[in-house]
Amino acid sequence: MRFGGITGGEVEMLKITNSVIPIAGKRISYTFSANQSYDENDKEEERFNLFISIPFYWGDDIAKTRHQINLSNSTSFSKDGYSSNNTGITGIAGEHDQLNYGIYVNQQQQNNDTSLGTNLSWRTPIATIDGSYSHSKNAWQSGGSISSGLVVWPGGINITNQLSDTFAILDAPGLEGAHINGQKYNRTNSKGQVVYDLMIPHRENHLVLDIANSESETELQGNRQIIAPYRGAVSYVQFTTDQRKPWYIQALRPDGFAINLWL
Repeated sequence: MRFGGITGGEVEMLKITNSVIPIAGKRISYTFSANQSYDENDKEEERFNLFISIPFYWGDDIAKTRHQINLSNSTSFSKDGYSSNNTGITGIAGEHDQLNYGIYVNQQQQNNDTSLGTNLSWRTPIATIDGSYSHSKNAWQSGGSISSGLVVWPGGINITNQLSDTFAILDAPGLEGAHINGQKYNRTNSKGQVVYDLMIPHRENHLVLDIANSESETELQGNRQIIAPYRGAVSYVQFTTDQRKPWYIQALRPDGFAINLWL
């Protein structure tokens, strides 16, 4: 893909090549870009970049929780040679995919500086905790934040780990521990309620409850709902459940023969 443009007296041409290569069961993707620019004094500058991304997975999400790590590397060159390199590792961990993490190493040839950094995001049912740290030759920086959301409505009070301007309250009475749309960290509470905030306004949103990791005895009768909210809407979505518990009775006839009854 090629395109060119003029910005602030500069003429710039860019060529990008990207592809995905299946190797040993992994989809390795790479992007190569070549950039050539001229300033208002007709001085030429050429830059090249090669980006490679390799995913790693383990666990089948049945017997063992599925985990993912992504290794990426970006190397830049100019006509004078090597310019910089950035290597990063990102991943998701935890029984409910509640931990997101990233580690990176960046090296700049121009000032011979190497920086290290890491960031973590821990998503609990009631809050998201973020933290970051970076260190270079001349400076270091750290930061952290905690975000949460509170929803008060006629059916109760719900605390969630994040909240947007368009969200839905899902209500599956009595169904505890079901997660919504693949978010294993976002599960229904003891009442069967959960807040889902990744709603896209003015489009159909498919809401799917997954009971794979739920130990509730409540039966879910239909796990999918479709709604199309407007921006800023708070949608109430109810799922049908059956909270009746079966009874098993074993009786004996006068001749000693067993009679099994399910109620």
